[in-house]
Amino acid sequence: IESGLKVRHCRTEAMEGRREAEVKRLRTRKVSAGFAMRLVLLALLWCWLIYIIMQVRHVLATSAMYQNFDPYAILEVGSFSGKADIKKAFRKMSLKYHPDK
Repeated sequence: IESGLKVRHCRTEAMEGRREAEVKRLRTRKVSAGFAMRLVLLALLWCWLIYIIMQVRHVLATSAMYQNFDPYAILEVGSFSGKADIKKAFRKMSLKYHPDK
């Protein structure tokens, strides 16, 4: 080994032929197996990121839809009403809007 940068190879004809065949095989290979696996993993991670972004957008849209939702205003009771008052208002509204009325 010369200064750690070069590797010395056996210079016999058989080894030279094997080495040249191996170099030729490696050069003709377009994509190595490791590179293909990394590429597939990268594609899966991108798909996962896109899925997460879509889910976050859906949650934000849903939360914006319910941002001004006030069940007390719908039932026409105060926010500090008791359980009995809420039940009474609910029954009153259900009789008012029931389809079988």
